[in-house]
Amino acid sequence: MRSPVRSNRSAIVAGLGLILSASACAPVESDDGAVLAASSTQSERAGAEELSAREQGGRECFYPRNVNGFRNVEGDEEKVLVDVGAADTFELQLMNRCPELRFARGITFDTVGTSRVCNGLQVDLIVPDPNLGPQRCTVTTIRRLSSDEPGARAGAAR
Repeated sequence: MRSPVRSNRSAIVAGLGLILSASACAPVESDDGAVLAASSTQSERAGAEELSAREQGGRECFYPRNVNGFRNVEGDEEKVLVDVGAADTFELQLMNRCPELRFARGITFDTVGTSRVCNGLQVDLIVPDPNLGPQRCTVTTIRRLSSDEPGARAGAAR
């Protein structure tokens, strides 16, 4: 004779499996309000988020995983140029000087509530400091450089 506890446990496990499989088909809302199918791939979702951000007022955004270089702006310790993807360059205006940025070999971003770095959202640039540990440099504005601006890469969009 089967124990009632064991058969109830089996029913609960089977029910949870059905709920989980059904939730995988539910639509998902992106950071900017666009509804995406849960079955879409991560790259499809990233492209849709970027497209809908452009459509909703042209917010300048990029994904930190697409950053492939950075450099200081000559003579301005409160600005940094960040190379993103194959051709884009973004200028980040910092709230204050970020002294260790001149010597940094790498940077990371701390974003709140989103995976993107966007103008108008809270973003901190994290710069490693071998003596004091990671330093936070608050970003105040982010803008994409056009191809004719100093610091932009040759393939930048106009």
